[in-house]
Amino acid sequence: MGLGTRTVQAGSVEVRMTALALDRSGATFRMQFDTHSGSLDLDPAATAQLRVNGQPVAGATWDGAGPGGHHREGTLRFPDPVPAGAGVELRLTGLSQDVTSSWTAP
Repeated sequence: MGLGTRTVQAGSVEVRMTALALDRSGATFRMQFDTHSGSLDLDPAATAQLRVNGQPVAGATWDGAGPGGHHREGTLRFPDPVPAGAGVELRLTGLSQDVTSSWTAP
């Protein structure tokens, strides 16, 4: 299921972010990266920045494909609880341009 998928183009890389959970368990996103040029070497946990109601959240972990290749996918998790109705913004740096998307927690 999920809370909505956002697709953003960052140069030659298409980034798809699906919010799987934004609740007391934290924030969980299914991430997919696709490109037809270059290699996908970014570290999603190190380059991800999450804000909940404008406040930064640390402690991201990545469970997915390692660096390299043209297609990568995995799960990006933040452990801090997300309150109902909170504004959630996920930003990734490390690509040719930053990627940002937002959701509202249920």
